[in-house]
Amino acid sequence: MAITTLDSIIAGLQPPTYYAKGLSGTNVVGRAYSWWRAINSISGDAAAPAGGVGGETLVSPVRGELMRRDPVSGNAYLARFVCHAGQVGQVTLADRIWQNSGLSVTSTAVQSIASPTWPARDEDGATLGKGFMLAVEIQSVMGAGGPTITVSYTNSAGVAGRTGTNKVSASGSSPAGTFYVVELQDGDAGVRSVQSIQLSGSWTSGALSLVAYRPLVHAAITGSHQPVTYDAMRLGLPRIYDGTVYFLTTIPLANSGVNVFGQIIEAHG
Repeated sequence: MAITTLDSIIAGLQPPTYYAKGLSGTNVVGRAYSWWRAINSISGDAAAPAGGVGGETLVSPVRGELMRRDPVSGNAYLARFVCHAGQVGQVTLADRIWQNSGLSVTSTAVQSIASPTWPARDEDGATLGKGFMLAVEIQSVMGAGGPTITVSYTNSAGVAGRTGTNKVSASGSSPAGTFYVVELQDGDAGVRSVQSIQLSGSWTSGALSLVAYRPLVHAAITGSHQPVTYDAMRLGLPRIYDGTVYFLTTIPLANSGVNVFGQIIEAHG
Protein backbone atom coordinates (compact mmCIF):
# COMPACT_ATOMS: atom_id res chain seq x y z
CA MET A 1 0.00 0.00 0.00
CA ALA A 2 1.46 3.38 -0.99
CA ILE A 3 1.22 6.72 0.79
CA THR A 4 -0.45 9.12 -1.63
CA THR A 5 -1.84 12.00 0.45
CA LEU A 6 -0.60 14.49 3.03
CA ASP A 7 -3.06 13.04 5.55
CA SER A 8 -1.59 9.56 5.09
CA ILE A 9 1.92 10.94 5.60
CA ILE A 10 0.86 12.53 8.88
CA ALA A 11 -0.99 9.41 10.01
CA GLY A 12 2.03 7.24 9.24
CA LEU A 13 4.75 9.30 10.95
CA GLN A 14 7.09 7.22 13.11
CA PRO A 15 9.17 8.18 16.17
CA PRO A 16 12.37 10.00 15.17
CA THR A 17 15.81 8.46 14.99
CA TYR A 18 18.43 10.80 16.44
CA TYR A 19 22.07 10.79 15.42
CA ALA A 20 25.25 12.52 16.61
CA LYS A 21 28.61 11.75 15.08
CA GLY A 22 32.05 13.30 15.01
CA LEU A 23 35.07 13.02 12.72
CA SER A 24 38.45 13.72 14.29
CA GLY A 25 41.47 15.11 12.48
CA THR A 26 41.64 17.57 9.62
CA ASN A 27 39.30 17.04 6.69
CA VAL A 28 40.15 18.47 3.28
CA VAL A 29 37.94 20.91 1.36
CA GLY A 30 35.95 19.20 -1.38
CA ARG A 31 36.91 15.65 -0.40
CA ALA A 32 34.09 13.36 0.75
CA TYR A 33 34.24 11.54 4.08
CA SER A 34 32.21 8.60 5.34
CA TRP A 35 30.85 8.49 8.88
CA TRP A 36 30.39 4.71 8.81
CA ARG A 37 33.03 3.99 11.44
CA ALA A 38 33.14 7.45 13.03
CA ILE A 39 32.46 8.18 16.69
CA ASN A 40 28.73 7.81 17.34
CA SER A 41 27.09 8.93 20.56
CA ILE A 42 23.81 7.20 19.73
CA SER A 43 24.86 3.63 18.86
CA GLY A 44 28.00 1.53 18.57
CA ASP A 45 30.52 2.13 15.82
CA ALA A 46 30.40 -0.06 12.71
CA ALA A 47 32.54 -3.17 12.47
CA ALA A 48 35.32 -3.24 9.88
CA PRO A 49 34.10 -4.42 6.45
CA ALA A 50 34.29 -8.17 5.94
CA GLY A 51 33.38 -10.67 3.24
CA GLY A 52 36.70 -10.65 1.40
CA VAL A 53 37.14 -9.24 -2.09
CA GLY A 54 33.67 -10.52 -3.11
CA GLY A 55 32.28 -8.52 -0.24
CA GLU A 56 29.11 -8.65 1.82
CA THR A 57 25.65 -7.21 1.25
CA LEU A 58 24.19 -5.27 4.17
CA VAL A 59 20.65 -5.63 5.49
CA SER A 60 19.41 -3.80 8.60
CA PRO A 61 19.95 -4.24 11.49
CA VAL A 62 23.71 -3.77 11.13
CA ARG A 63 26.17 -2.65 13.77
CA GLY A 64 26.88 1.07 13.36
CA GLU A 65 23.92 2.03 11.16
CA LEU A 66 21.66 4.96 11.97
CA MET A 67 18.86 2.96 13.54
CA ARG A 68 15.50 2.39 11.84
CA ARG A 69 12.67 -0.17 11.77
CA ASP A 70 10.94 -1.80 8.82
CA PRO A 71 7.15 -1.25 8.77
CA VAL A 72 4.97 -4.00 10.18
CA SER A 73 2.95 -3.74 6.98
CA GLY A 74 2.87 -1.44 3.98
CA ASN A 75 5.72 0.77 2.80
CA ALA A 76 8.25 3.13 4.41
CA TYR A 77 9.07 6.61 3.11
CA LEU A 78 11.54 9.25 4.20
CA ALA A 79 9.36 12.03 5.59
CA ARG A 80 11.80 14.31 7.42
CA PHE A 81 15.57 14.81 7.60
CA VAL A 82 17.10 17.35 9.98
CA CYS A 83 20.82 18.08 10.09
CA HIS A 84 23.15 20.61 11.60
CA ALA A 85 26.92 20.43 11.41
CA GLY A 86 29.91 22.25 12.79
CA GLN A 87 31.18 23.00 9.33
CA VAL A 88 29.69 24.38 6.11
CA GLY A 89 29.38 21.83 3.31
CA GLN A 90 27.16 18.97 2.19
CA VAL A 91 25.86 16.06 4.25
CA THR A 92 24.44 13.04 2.44
CA LEU A 93 22.15 10.40 3.91
CA ALA A 94 22.47 7.12 1.99
CA ASP A 95 21.59 3.44 2.06
CA ARG A 96 24.75 1.31 2.35
CA ILE A 97 24.23 -1.70 0.08
CA TRP A 98 27.53 -3.62 -0.12
CA GLN A 99 31.14 -3.43 1.02
CA ASN A 100 34.22 -5.59 0.65
CA SER A 101 37.61 -6.22 2.25
CA GLY A 102 40.95 -7.79 1.42
CA LEU A 103 41.93 -5.56 -1.51
CA SER A 104 45.66 -4.94 -2.01
CA VAL A 105 46.73 -1.29 -1.71
CA THR A 106 50.16 -1.95 -3.25
CA SER A 107 49.26 -3.99 -6.34
CA THR A 108 48.82 -2.29 -9.71
CA ALA A 109 47.31 -5.42 -11.27
CA VAL A 110 43.61 -5.84 -11.98
CA GLN A 111 41.94 -7.25 -8.84
CA SER A 112 38.91 -9.30 -9.84
CA ILE A 113 35.68 -8.91 -7.86
CA ALA A 114 32.64 -11.18 -8.05
CA SER A 115 30.01 -9.09 -6.30
CA PRO A 116 26.78 -10.84 -5.28
CA THR A 117 23.29 -9.90 -6.42
CA TRP A 118 22.35 -6.67 -4.68
CA PRO A 119 19.47 -6.49 -2.19
CA ALA A 120 16.22 -5.30 -3.81
CA ARG A 121 16.74 -1.67 -2.73
CA ASP A 122 17.48 0.28 -5.91
CA GLU A 123 15.28 3.22 -6.96
CA ASP A 124 12.66 0.78 -8.26
CA GLY A 125 12.90 -1.67 -5.35
CA ALA A 126 14.76 -4.11 -7.62
CA THR A 127 18.21 -5.72 -7.66
CA LEU A 128 19.37 -4.04 -10.90
CA GLY A 129 21.18 -1.17 -9.19
CA LYS A 130 19.40 1.88 -10.59
CA GLY A 131 20.62 4.81 -8.52
CA PHE A 132 23.48 2.83 -6.91
CA MET A 133 26.89 4.49 -6.76
CA LEU A 134 30.40 3.27 -5.88
CA ALA A 135 33.13 4.72 -3.69
CA VAL A 136 36.46 3.64 -2.22
CA GLU A 137 36.32 4.06 1.55
CA ILE A 138 39.62 4.29 3.46
CA GLN A 139 39.64 2.01 6.50
CA SER A 140 43.08 2.89 7.92
CA VAL A 141 45.43 5.73 7.05
CA MET A 142 47.12 5.27 3.68
CA GLY A 143 50.82 5.54 2.95
CA ALA A 144 52.55 7.52 0.25
CA GLY A 145 51.07 7.67 -3.23
CA GLY A 146 47.92 8.91 -4.87
CA PRO A 147 46.79 6.44 -7.54
CA THR A 148 43.97 6.74 -9.99
CA ILE A 149 41.28 4.20 -9.05
CA THR A 150 39.59 2.41 -11.95
CA VAL A 151 36.55 0.19 -11.37
CA SER A 152 35.03 -2.10 -14.00
CA TYR A 153 31.31 -2.74 -13.56
CA THR A 154 28.04 -3.69 -15.21
CA ASN A 155 25.55 -0.85 -15.31
CA SER A 156 21.92 -0.99 -14.22
CA ALA A 157 20.83 -1.58 -17.84
CA GLY A 158 22.92 -4.78 -17.93
CA VAL A 159 25.77 -3.41 -20.08
CA ALA A 160 29.09 -4.94 -18.99
CA GLY A 161 32.59 -3.53 -19.41
CA ARG A 162 31.77 -0.07 -18.09
CA THR A 163 34.55 1.80 -16.23
CA GLY A 164 34.58 4.51 -13.60
CA THR A 165 37.37 6.43 -11.90
CA ASN A 166 37.69 8.48 -8.72
CA LYS A 167 36.07 11.91 -9.05
CA VAL A 168 38.49 13.60 -6.62
CA SER A 169 42.24 12.95 -6.87
CA ALA A 170 43.55 10.45 -4.32
CA SER A 171 46.40 11.50 -2.06
CA GLY A 172 48.97 10.02 0.27
CA SER A 173 48.23 9.84 3.99
CA SER A 174 44.47 9.79 3.33
CA PRO A 175 42.89 9.30 6.78
CA ALA A 176 40.35 6.64 7.72
CA GLY A 177 36.90 7.63 6.51
CA THR A 178 38.06 9.31 3.31
CA PHE A 179 35.44 8.48 0.68
CA TYR A 180 36.64 8.59 -2.92
CA VAL A 181 33.49 8.60 -5.05
CA VAL A 182 33.79 6.69 -8.34
CA GLU A 183 32.39 8.66 -11.28
CA LEU A 184 30.37 6.33 -13.50
CA GLN A 185 30.69 6.22 -17.26
CA ASP A 186 28.59 8.75 -19.17
CA GLY A 187 24.94 7.79 -19.46
CA ASP A 188 24.93 5.20 -16.68
CA ALA A 189 22.12 5.40 -14.13
CA GLY A 190 23.59 2.93 -11.63
CA VAL A 191 25.63 -0.19 -10.95
CA ARG A 192 24.29 -3.75 -11.18
CA SER A 193 27.54 -5.55 -10.28
CA VAL A 194 31.30 -5.00 -9.93
CA GLN A 195 33.95 -6.97 -11.84
CA SER A 196 37.31 -5.47 -10.84
CA ILE A 197 39.33 -2.64 -9.34
CA GLN A 198 42.77 -1.41 -10.35
CA LEU A 199 45.16 1.16 -8.86
CA SER A 200 47.48 3.06 -11.19
CA GLY A 201 50.23 2.98 -8.56
CA SER A 202 51.00 1.65 -5.11
CA TRP A 203 49.43 3.32 -2.09
CA THR A 204 52.29 1.84 -0.01
CA SER A 205 50.25 0.88 3.07
CA GLY A 206 46.82 1.09 4.67
CA ALA A 207 43.47 -0.57 4.01
CA LEU A 208 40.51 0.28 1.80
CA SER A 209 37.11 -1.07 0.81
CA LEU A 210 34.87 -0.63 -2.19
CA VAL A 211 31.33 0.40 -1.22
CA ALA A 212 28.05 0.39 -3.14
CA TYR A 213 25.40 2.79 -1.86
CA ARG A 214 22.21 4.63 -2.78
CA PRO A 215 22.09 8.37 -1.97
CA LEU A 216 18.80 9.50 -0.46
CA VAL A 217 19.29 13.13 0.63
CA HIS A 218 21.95 15.74 -0.12
CA ALA A 219 21.63 18.41 2.59
CA ALA A 220 23.33 21.78 2.06
CA ILE A 221 24.85 23.11 5.30
CA THR A 222 25.16 26.86 4.74
CA GLY A 223 26.26 27.91 8.22
CA SER A 224 28.06 26.34 11.16
CA HIS A 225 25.48 24.71 13.46
CA GLN A 226 22.60 26.23 11.51
CA PRO A 227 20.03 23.41 11.23
CA VAL A 228 18.50 22.53 7.88
CA THR A 229 15.20 20.66 7.60
CA TYR A 230 13.92 18.66 4.66
CA ASP A 231 10.25 17.68 4.96
CA ALA A 232 8.35 15.16 2.86
CA MET A 233 7.54 17.67 0.13
CA ARG A 234 11.12 18.89 -0.19
CA LEU A 235 12.47 15.34 -0.16
CA GLY A 236 10.00 14.04 -2.73
CA LEU A 237 8.98 11.29 -0.27
CA PRO A 238 11.58 8.71 -1.39
CA ARG A 239 10.71 5.07 -0.77
CA ILE A 240 12.78 3.39 1.94
CA TYR A 241 12.91 -0.32 1.27
CA ASP A 242 12.96 -3.00 3.95
CA GLY A 243 16.48 -3.65 5.18
CA THR A 244 17.80 -0.16 4.37
CA VAL A 245 21.08 0.63 6.17
CA TYR A 246 21.34 4.37 6.82
CA PHE A 247 24.78 6.01 6.91
CA LEU A 248 26.18 9.50 6.37
CA THR A 249 28.86 11.10 4.21
CA THR A 250 29.98 14.71 4.14
CA ILE A 251 31.89 17.07 1.85
CA PRO A 252 33.40 19.91 3.93
CA LEU A 253 34.15 23.41 2.70
CA ALA A 254 36.87 24.07 5.30
CA ASN A 255 39.96 22.18 6.46
CA SER A 256 39.01 21.11 9.98
CA GLY A 257 37.30 18.44 12.04
CA VAL A 258 33.53 18.27 11.90
CA ASN A 259 30.52 16.89 13.77
CA VAL A 260 26.89 16.38 12.76
CA PHE A 261 23.62 16.10 14.69
CA GLY A 262 20.05 15.61 13.64
CA GLN A 263 17.05 13.33 13.25
CA ILE A 264 15.38 11.10 10.66
CA ILE A 265 11.63 10.47 10.56
CA GLU A 266 9.92 7.90 8.33
CA ALA A 267 6.26 7.59 7.42
CA HIS A 268 4.84 4.06 7.22
CA GLY A 269 1.67 3.12 5.40
